[in-house]
Amino acid sequence: MKTKYQQNLLGAALACALAFTATSARATDLAGIVQSAGKPIAGSTVTLFAAGPGAPAQLAQGKTEWLKTEPFTNPSAPLSPILMAEYVLKEMTTAQRNDEDAQQHSLASATAARASNNFVLLTFLFATVLFLGSLANSLPSPTLRNVVSLSALLVFATTFIRLWTLPVAPWK
Repeated sequence: MKTKYQQNLLGAALACALAFTATSARATDLAGIVQSAGKPIAGSTVTLFAAGPGAPAQLAQGKTEWLKTEPFTNPSAPLSPILMAEYVLKEMTTAQRNDEDAQQHSLASATAARASNNFVLLTFLFATVLFLGSLANSLPSPTLRNVVSLSALLVFATTFIRLWTLPVAPWK
């Protein structure tokens, strides 16, 4: 008994043999068989299966229009009937709309991540102010204590001003 792989390999070999022996007059009879050297696919069962129940009639319409473009002799013709303007799947339009929504959400997410990173940085700077304040109290020299205290005050003022200018999301 042949395995599925061997059956597929044999089918592909037969399709290639038919394609190499086909003339341009018989090209329209070879629907569903892959042509040689990058030529278009005349029909695809896999695509029909994935497209759903309404697709065969739509593809048949598109295939007729596609064959009018002479895809086997015209290099500017679409490579497949699926690429014709008449063949539009509802799922593709839904996917494109969802892709646009995803891009908008991605931009909003990047903005929120940036704001979050800024708030984390400010938290770290406020912790640094607390550290400098406690360090200033433990220093023996009054001059050094004043310098560290002024540094803490400067960091606090800068951090507070930056915090005041950050955007805040509205309450929901």
